[in-house]
Amino acid sequence: MKILIMAGGKGSRLGGVDKASLEVCGEALLSRVAREARRLENVDEILAAVTNEYSDATSIARSLGLEVITTSGMGYPQDLREALLRVGFPALTLPTDLPFITKELIQDFLKEAAKADASVVTLISQRHCFPAPLKGEAGPVGIAYFRSMRGDWENVYMCRYPELLDIDTFLELTYAKELCLRGGARK
Repeated sequence: MKILIMAGGKGSRLGGVDKASLEVCGEALLSRVAREARRLENVDEILAAVTNEYSDATSIARSLGLEVITTSGMGYPQDLREALLRVGFPALTLPTDLPFITKELIQDFLKEAAKADASVVTLISQRHCFPAPLKGEAGPVGIAYFRSMRGDWENVYMCRYPELLDIDTFLELTYAKELCLRGGARK
């Protein structure tokens, strides 16, 4: 299996910041996700998909020894498709903006994905277990297992905080940093 870390987000709700370089608990988000990906077994390769070969995400990925795939930057679905076609299958995608993702969460997701018959299995975060005001509707967080791109898919639902706290807004970034300060998140 190959792991593809999607690190080309524009961070538009964060003022256009390169999210891969945001620091939580003193470490860049991309570095945190790559560390957990490296802890997994049966991984052939870990790659980072970026949208600009001169971005902070690219520099961080290269400093971590990750192979970099530069996509067109036409938007997440197009970038994902471009990267997957270059990487091949099976592939696990991970987003760069989950600062508290763990090897254990990924393994739990992969166990559930193995039970599914679909070509694509997507993790859906059920945010009802998050503290207010982070509670919200269930939605995908960017973790998916691709056997192919045939188009049939299944969802796996999980409610785990802070592992599935994704950093899309200043509020979420603030909560993540507070968790670090209180020692409530693993470094």
